[in-house]
Amino acid sequence: MGEWLLGSGPGFGPSDIDRKVRFARSWLDDKRNELRRELCGPVRDRLETGGFDAMTEAATVADAVAAAVGKPPANIVAVILLRRGIRRFCD
Repeated sequence: MGEWLLGSGPGFGPSDIDRKVRFARSWLDDKRNELRRELCGPVRDRLETGGFDAMTEAATVADAVAAAVGKPPANIVAVILLRRGIRRFCD
């Protein structure tokens, strides 16, 4: 995600990767309230009671993320949020 947000850089080693990871985390922290407004209600309830497969869950979260922050990063953010846990994110 950091690479998408920053663009591709020289890629000369771990420090470049670490920079992208830090930037992606910072971006997610900045968007946290917008994402919570979209995710921590009906979307969360649907995921907890729906019994969907991973792809359906990712698509559901990606749609909500796209509404909050725009389409290009939505799929990446959706996967990150699902891996971390929607409940943990919303609580």
